[in-house]
Amino acid sequence: QTRALGTVKNLSSARVEGKVLLVSFKDGTLIEALRTIFCHGLEELRAIKILRNLCCPETAEKIGNREGIFALLIEEGSREEPGKNESSTVARKALQMLAGSIRSGPQGTTIPPCQRHLLCDVSERALCNMSTM
Repeated sequence: QTRALGTVKNLSSARVEGKVLLVSFKDGTLIEALRTIFCHGLEELRAIKILRNLCCPETAEKIGNREGIFALLIEEGSREEPGKNESSTVARKALQMLAGSIRSGPQGTTIPPCQRHLLCDVSERALCNMSTM
């Protein structure tokens, strides 16, 4: 698994065309696999770095369309645990790239799934933070 993630990390550092291919492969299987790896506590830092490498304006919508990605990045980016600083920083950078790259359609159109996921996850996180105050 470690070697496979190393290979994917190298591929994720490729040019934009390569990132688009990786994110699009089998309808986002790689993004889902990275989310699963991260959620199960396996190679968290490596998975989040790969996800960050894949983030660019050309891939933002496809990545954002995967349910749970924004929640994962928000959760990890807001951690203040010892030993999690690098992972938290990488998650925040990925979230900034995704959020800054997603564009809405013409006025009056429906909200794209990636924007809906972003809004729901940010709202849910904000409500959780307010309830702990």
